[in-house]
Amino acid sequence: MIRTARLLLEPIAPAHAPGMFLGLCDPRLYEFISAEPPASIEALRQRYERLAKRTSPDGLEQWLNWILRSVDEPACLGYVQATVRAGGGGAGGAGGTADVAYVLFSCAQRRGLAREGVAAMIEHLRSSGTAHNFRATVHPANAPSIALLRALGFEHTSTRLNAELI
Repeated sequence: MIRTARLLLEPIAPAHAPGMFLGLCDPRLYEFISAEPPASIEALRQRYERLAKRTSPDGLEQWLNWILRSVDEPACLGYVQATVRAGGGGAGGAGGTADVAYVLFSCAQRRGLAREGVAAMIEHLRSSGTAHNFRATVHPANAPSIALLRALGFEHTSTRLNAELI
């Protein structure tokens, strides 16, 4: 578990599915991402069961996912995640490259919580030696997400059809 001033980042588990389901069904979350809302709580539970293993079936990636909760309330607020590929990391080859992503439920947006959660995840991955290089792909029209990433020190590196690598 990772703790910040306002958030708890809990490693994802199948038991989180009921608390995450309604928030993930909000169609506003999918304006800039190519995912679909979960079909059911059971489908989400099965997805979380796979993700809770924290490694891809071929063993080449670490799947690191945390549910965001307020330190004051038990409700789920969203999630942060990092997909880490071994090698290609920082000094001495330690650590890997992490592709980061995040979703904050509409009810929790515009309060700096996404930034706080992503920053805590990145710091955890750096300090543990898990990753030293970080990337994110964002839709070019998603101004709030681009601003969040820039505030965390990400730099624009390329533009592809409907995506920017930051």
